[in-house]
Amino acid sequence: MDLTALSLRADVGIELIRELEHAGGHVPKVATVLRLAGALGVRPGELVAGVRWVPVGVVRERGRFEVAEDPALLAEVAALRVAATGRARSA
Repeated sequence: MDLTALSLRADVGIELIRELEHAGGHVPKVATVLRLAGALGVRPGELVAGVRWVPVGVVRERGRFEVAEDPALLAEVAALRVAATGRARSA
C-alpha cells in the first residue's frame, strides 16, 4: 500500500506517516497508532515492536522522540513507564 492510500484509509496525514517512517518527531497518539494498524490489518503492537522510542524533550507540551540505542536510558524510561502505570492503578 502506498502512502497516499494508507493516509486515506487510516485518516492520517501523509506528513505524519513520513515523520514516523524516518524515526523522529512527535510521539504519535494512541489513536494514530490504532488507525494505522487497522488500515494495515495488523495489531498495534506490531507497528512498534522493536522500536526504541526515547523521549528527548517537550515542545509546547507535546512529546518528541528519537530512536536510540542506549540500553541504560531505555531501561530508565521503561522503569518510569512501569512506575506511572502503578500510580494510575492505585488512583
